[in-house]
Amino acid sequence: EVLLLRGMRLSPLGDAARLTLLSGETLTIPLQRHRHGRAEWRHKSAKLMRQVVGVRVRDAPNALPQETIKRFGLQHCFYLGNPTQDEATLRVALVDDTGRLQGVQHAPVHAKHNLEYRSDLGYRVIKG
Repeated sequence: EVLLLRGMRLSPLGDAARLTLLSGETLTIPLQRHRHGRAEWRHKSAKLMRQVVGVRVRDAPNALPQETIKRFGLQHCFYLGNPTQDEATLRVALVDDTGRLQGVQHAPVHAKHNLEYRSDLGYRVIKG
């Protein structure tokens, strides 16, 4: 599964992450779990799940270190995998204005191919 977003940044105070969904809506995720109750976390998790697409493993963006994903509070909404392993099971990529996928914090998005996502065509692997 790949979480697709338009943007990810920390708030000016560094106490929350601001995630821009594909629709352009901004979702604020506190970095401390106690800032929201269960109902609010369920609501935010459901919104983020609507940003997830299923892809074949070989077509997925590169895995990110769990610490990178935790910096944005996503561990409160998704299972990231075994904490003793460095890489998260959740893949995350940013969709730019042209539909091309970019890596989080300038990380390489894929070793061999360009990846794209468009609402009319879906998730695509561009070879060559």
